[in-house]
Amino acid sequence: MNNRRTVLCEYWLRSGYCRNGSKCNFAHGATQLRRAEVNAHPEDVQLRKAVSGETPPPAKLLEWREQLASLPPGRQLSFEGLRPTERYALHQLANEFHLTHMSTGVGDQRRLHILKPAPAEASPKAEEDKGRLSRAEQKRRRKERMKSKVSTQTHLQSTEPEGGVDEGEAEMDRMMQELHVG
Repeated sequence: MNNRRTVLCEYWLRSGYCRNGSKCNFAHGATQLRRAEVNAHPEDVQLRKAVSGETPPPAKLLEWREQLASLPPGRQLSFEGLRPTERYALHQLANEFHLTHMSTGVGDQRRLHILKPAPAEASPKAEEDKGRLSRAEQKRRRKERMKSKVSTQTHLQSTEPEGGVDEGEAEMDRMMQELHVG
């Protein structure tokens, strides 16, 4: 990476003179100042363009995409020795696949960990609590639970009252009315 003359010369700034003259690696004035080369690695430029959708993905990006797509639930992949642009590309892929990801370490010890969480077994009640079901579906499931609860109680009480109306049916009617009101 060539960063020659990307920063102003301190000697030249203080006195307007530098003993190194034209051989100085620092800029002598705004006219000599140039931008530092960012992402100088040739693969980095190609990778950034591919991640943004400007160019087709290179083989490395396709390989990573395949690895993440085939990652089994509850398993983790770790990548080390990546350049910042490569880490960025992998973070973007992990987002695309809705995977958990994080970088750890510093400098050469920097690692990227990508995890596909194991699916959690949730009961219908837990789904309701999380708000994943529509209100209509929650109401329908409550009715079903109440019906099964009342039918169990009715089955246990095999006798009818003298008036000929089953107490279980009356209880169910009362619960259904509460549902419609509430």
